[in-house]
Amino acid sequence: MLKISDMRYKQIWQKWNDFLNISFLSGFVENIRTINGRIFFDLRQTAFISHGLKVVLDKGIYLPAAIIEGAPVKIYTRLQQDVECEYKSLILRPIYCARASLHEIPSENNFLSIGRDSKHKIINPYVTLDQLSDMSRQKQHNHVKKFQNNIEVAGFVRAKKRVADDCTEFDIWNQKDRILPVRIYGKGSILNHDALKLLRPIKLQGRVEVKEIMINEQPQKQIYIRAENIVHPLIGKEIPKDAPQWYLDAVDDLKNAATGHIKIKDTGIVQEEIENNPVIDETELSDDNLPKDLFKSDEEIRFE
Repeated sequence: MLKISDMRYKQIWQKWNDFLNISFLSGFVENIRTINGRIFFDLRQTAFISHGLKVVLDKGIYLPAAIIEGAPVKIYTRLQQDVECEYKSLILRPIYCARASLHEIPSENNFLSIGRDSKHKIINPYVTLDQLSDMSRQKQHNHVKKFQNNIEVAGFVRAKKRVADDCTEFDIWNQKDRILPVRIYGKGSILNHDALKLLRPIKLQGRVEVKEIMINEQPQKQIYIRAENIVHPLIGKEIPKDAPQWYLDAVDDLKNAATGHIKIKDTGIVQEEIENNPVIDETELSDDNLPKDLFKSDEEIRFE
């Protein structure tokens, strides 16, 4: 996990395997569990249990003492393909967990209504999941928008298809044999569909969302990126300056397919252990590896 003293090295810890991959989310902790020595929990931003986002900590990493069941939390996290899924979905792999600040969890702002003659005797510093469930749909929607849910990810376009007149679905690649599912809706889908060329480098800005999909006639939860803006990435800062070998192999495969010389390769999901790919390499943050003049201030990292 990141230390507070490492926060100022933003240009380093926002990247994973040389690709920009960072998300800032807040919500409530639910369903904390331990599987094979690794801590899992769901991050909830709505009253619907099925909307929980799957969070997986590195082996040997523990939650802070204040982060308990139902507690408000903020995380800085990587997005990674859920390799245990038979379909394309995401998991959140945090590099920082802490209590959410005042502007990261919605509040009813009714503290003055608590008094000697009031029927409201309990202090509620923030809106709880139970309170969200009791609200009208419109009021709940307004509160949900106050949670933090901002992602920035760079990678290469892997595949795309038009699933509706106002929705384009595509994948991006930023690790070998790992893909991230993405959807873009509305006008952005129409404008960007033709520009999303295979293997084109892009940077996404958007949010993480949950959608119910049917797999073998059974409803399943898919966590995906909802892209709100697609831009060119900065070479050397958001994607590597030198193309990784797996990208060069993909280009060769595309050329061979175009000429009829198709290589037979295993395209199945890689079922490797997640712990073999830690979310943060602490050696990158050692004093010997950090540029001395990279940052001119020690300003606090905040959600934008």
